[in-house]
Amino acid sequence: MMSHMINRRLPLVSIVGLIALAAAVGPAWGAIYNLRVAPTTRYMPDGSLVVMWGYALASYDIGNGPVIGDNVVQVPGPRLMVPAGQGLTVNLTNELNVAASIIIPGQMGDSPQVTRNPDGRIRSFVPETPAGGQATYNWSNIKPGTYLYHSGTHPAVQVQMGLYGAVTKNAVEAGAENPAQAYPGIIYNEEVLIIYSEIDPALHNAVAGAIYGTPAYPSTINYHPKYFLVNGVAADAAAPLDTVVAGTNVLVRFLNAGLKDHAPEILGSHLSVVAEDGNPYPYPRKHYSLLLAAGKTLDGLFSPSTADYPIFDRRAYRTNVATVQGALHTYISVEASPPPTPTPEGYKTATPTPVGYRTPTPTPEGYETPTPTSTATPTPTVTPTPFCFLIDSGDFNGDGTSDIAVFRPSAGLWAVRGITRAYFGSSGDVPVPGDYDGNNTTDLGIFRSSSGLWAIRGVSRAYLGISSDYPVPSDYNGDNRTDVAIYRPSIGLWSIRGLGMIYFGADTDTPISGDYNGDGTSEVAIFRAESGLWAIRQLSRTYFGSAADTVVPGDYDGDGAWNIGIFRPSTGLWDIRGVTTAYFGGTADKPVPADYTGDSRDDIGIFRDSSGLWEIRGVSQVYYGRSGDVPITR
Repeated sequence: MMSHMINRRLPLVSIVGLIALAAAVGPAWGAIYNLRVAPTTRYMPDGSLVVMWGYALASYDIGNGPVIGDNVVQVPGPRLMVPAGQGLTVNLTNELNVAASIIIPGQMGDSPQVTRNPDGRIRSFVPETPAGGQATYNWSNIKPGTYLYHSGTHPAVQVQMGLYGAVTKNAVEAGAENPAQAYPGIIYNEEVLIIYSEIDPALHNAVAGAIYGTPAYPSTINYHPKYFLVNGVAADAAAPLDTVVAGTNVLVRFLNAGLKDHAPEILGSHLSVVAEDGNPYPYPRKHYSLLLAAGKTLDGLFSPSTADYPIFDRRAYRTNVATVQGALHTYISVEASPPPTPTPEGYKTATPTPVGYRTPTPTPEGYETPTPTSTATPTPTVTPTPFCFLIDSGDFNGDGTSDIAVFRPSAGLWAVRGITRAYFGSSGDVPVPGDYDGNNTTDLGIFRSSSGLWAIRGVSRAYLGISSDYPVPSDYNGDNRTDVAIYRPSIGLWSIRGLGMIYFGADTDTPISGDYNGDGTSEVAIFRAESGLWAIRQLSRTYFGSAADTVVPGDYDGDGAWNIGIFRPSTGLWDIRGVTTAYFGGTADKPVPADYTGDSRDDIGIFRDSSGLWEIRGVSQVYYGRSGDVPITR
């Protein structure tokens, strides 16, 4: 299992340059993706480091205005989603020391001329982007379907090095009253995308060492892959590819970016294969196993029951590492739920109530609740404080300020205002953003309680926890990296990956870890609603608040240490112990304290679920998100 990636990033001026390039190259054909191609490295399951090349998403515009991408070099490359009825433009910036390009097999681009060597042999199927240069590629009439994209320059080498990804386009997008159609009349509710590939480390070492094409390593004829990948990762049967909802119509998009043929099979179900290489069949073909040749794509439909569905390759390729389970073996996880109503995104359409939040009752837009009188308030019935997501950091671009951001569980959508929109995770996942690689920028991450999976986008995958655990990511050892950790309320267990286990708390307690003494490390801490107890391990015990309150600890005075604080929805009271008292918000609101101004002080803020309103006291008022979204900032 890959442990982490080392990536080169373009400076901000380069990203801005890509956006400027998109505006300057002339008419675009619909969806615009600004990509860069650059080297990266990947750790393999045996710990060896392999040099690879990949595409990174600098920015994109699919009709709603430019959006900054994560700019992380990925293998496979970022998925290029083309809205129905649109064409595609790719602006490519090449940071390799050799020419590269991009083609979509089966789709005619608007510049089809080839590039030849001096001896007349074809070197590239499309015009090249020179080393250090930029170029634009247009497809004005791209058809609905599932396609590979990859470098059209010396593809025997560059595709193997990692220059490949998926392009998808629907015939009809999902709407409020209709599901998506992959092809005319081919309806689906959810989808799973599977890309097979492999790595021959000898080839990668030859390219990295500049000996490819010499007598020491003349060509790819002696190709012997050692690592076999599913979606860029050496397959691990413990990790599901995705989670879908029972009873829905699931579209499985199979793509083979490798040089070996594969024969995938879904155990426990057959597939109705509806298209090949983006060409729909006149009638669906029923298959239990498929022949997925090199460079081919296949689309199939199935309707899962409540069981999980293993997927394996009948060709029995196996990553040549003893510690990796099985061959190309993974599975699709299924959760029991009635068929959902499609949403405009057309993705994960089940809409669960976010964990730890009450369904809000809409109130008038008015704020500034009058100061309550000293009349005694009746003691509320004691119930456990609902668990609130512990967000370790919310600075998604590394500029020192917290960003307005939401996670949409129904679609796995991460939307960070003015920065990025990405799909990562699925229905039922808990968002756990944090700075897991220590680069002062928040990483996207999810905790999947059904399997204990922690998936940190572009950084790592790990397993810790069970379905009853709360994720409590934070920096528990002061190394400026967010640690993977869980709290098990049934026994008061805190388990911090790589650091150890601690027993602290009881089954009705809410975990509230944070840096309460300003030493740069987070303390294990709990809030006990029935008594208002704040217990910070090896530091303090304080009584503050009640069962009717939501805990909002943070650094409100800028001294580097977290303050104890509560938000009382019934009155809109914010009471930060020893710092300030204010009235802001009400019963329909979720507190979102964070440093939105970069002054090292947490600001009082609320997110109103019913309207998508973010109001930051004394700073700004913004509408971003909608009902069901989970605010993810700190």
